[in-house]
Amino acid sequence: FLDRKREYLRNVEAVIGLQRGVLSDVHDLQRTATEVSASAAEHCLTVMDFQQMWQQALQQTLQLCRCLAKLYALPEIPDAQLSIDWGNGILYDEERIWQSHLEMVEKGLLKPELAVAWRFNLPADTPEQLEKIRGTFMPQV
Repeated sequence: FLDRKREYLRNVEAVIGLQRGVLSDVHDLQRTATEVSASAAEHCLTVMDFQQMWQQALQQTLQLCRCLAKLYALPEIPDAQLSIDWGNGILYDEERIWQSHLEMVEKGLLKPELAVAWRFNLPADTPEQLEKIRGTFMPQV
């Protein structure tokens, strides 16, 4: 039974493009530190690949919704860029990245306006947008 199950999982891995062993060989065997870190990196890349596929699927869904809205003469859906926040977790630690941004600001490697824009998910592409961030969030020095 277990061999058959492992074979099914290997087939699933092959069909969806996962690295062999991600689903089929999940036993916690004794491994060297190098093997553990290599496995963690492979797992991280696999999750990131899934996230990218989900984001592409959502982008296509949004495009389909725009087409249906036009077809049924509904209000137009704006062409805004789809933005997904995967939250804090193993792969993405917002606080660690924020601390990294603050360190870069302190060293003069990053404009404070850009760090604030990242923190609050604000547009910061034009000088006007940067000025608005300075006026709203940054005290006069």
